[in-house]
Amino acid sequence: MAMLPTRRCSLTAFFSIKRIAWTLATILFILPAPLAWAKTKPVMHKVKAGDSLWSIAGKYKVEVDTLRKLNKIKGNMVKPGAKLIVRPGSSKGKSTASATKHSSKSAKVSKTSGTQITKSQKSAGKISKNNKKAKKRFESVQHKVKRGDSLWSIARKYNTTVTNLRKINGKSVKSLHPGEVIVVKHVPSGDGPVRLEHGVQLPESGLGFVAPRRERVWGTKTTVTAIMEACAETAAEHPEARPTYIGDVSYQRGGYMPPHKSHRSGRDVDLSYYHNDPKSRHAFTNVSTSTLDTERSWTLIESFLETKDVKSMYIDYRLQKPLYEEALRRGIAQDVVDRLFEYPDGVGSGKEGQTIIRHVRGHDDHIHIRFYERPEDVPSS
Repeated sequence: MAMLPTRRCSLTAFFSIKRIAWTLATILFILPAPLAWAKTKPVMHKVKAGDSLWSIAGKYKVEVDTLRKLNKIKGNMVKPGAKLIVRPGSSKGKSTASATKHSSKSAKVSKTSGTQITKSQKSAGKISKNNKKAKKRFESVQHKVKRGDSLWSIARKYNTTVTNLRKINGKSVKSLHPGEVIVVKHVPSGDGPVRLEHGVQLPESGLGFVAPRRERVWGTKTTVTAIMEACAETAAEHPEARPTYIGDVSYQRGGYMPPHKSHRSGRDVDLSYYHNDPKSRHAFTNVSTSTLDTERSWTLIESFLETKDVKSMYIDYRLQKPLYEEALRRGIAQDVVDRLFEYPDGVGSGKEGQTIIRHVRGHDDHIHIRFYERPEDVPSS
């Protein structure tokens, strides 16, 4: 009989511990799990002199209308020094409770239905494909507005439409002001070879050429050598002529160079025509059949062709006629000239690989040359 109180006490203690455990379990079940939020700060931009809504939108790959809404801007004017919200801050992540709920559902599905797992795997596959598409990066082609420019003339120059220009830069775009920068189109950043390794910088000047745009005249060894040799040969034949103006080649490490689709791998160069207009500036000047210095221009072109490194040349179709005739006058065989020029068969007749000199819109103020990539351009590791 003396043992009964001890047994009663031990049972009472047992049930007390059990009651406490159930109470704790109930509390833990009812209370929500702590939230784990990952907050991101808004992206800001401090307006500088010369900035516009269009240039800022192009820089951060957002729409002009989005900038207006985020910053409550009605017009197009932004003041230097003002801070604009480019992207709002966001809260990412889910509560631990929600994550636990999803994980328990996944566990149940895996136990009960293999078919459902297959469907979810297919969905995951689709999502991953969509993510890959979403990760494809685009870069903006921009245009700095000059006096006399209009949406129509800009659209024509970049082979787009006024509707697209309005859509990219905001529906309220009605007038343009010199100095403003607008986004013309978005192009894939991974289109073709986009890097330049072991690039060579063209000298600022040399026999027969000047290259003042220092950060934009990096090329492969083949490209730089061909430019220097061709210009020197032209200068030797026409010592009285002023130097050829070299425009864009590539950046030091290649990559997208606005506003071009090419010029990414050090194998392209833009250079000026020789012309008879003494009033024109020493850079790229629109030339016509009457102002083109056909003799000197053909000497320059022929000098490049003789390097055997030229893959293609883009020359306005109207200018091909006098150059075609000059080549024949110099005694070059008819069949050779016909293989060189797209003229006289019409625009679009010269497919790549069939003729070297072809028409591309916008090449009436400069010649575009693309070079082959040679083994010496890719140094062995």
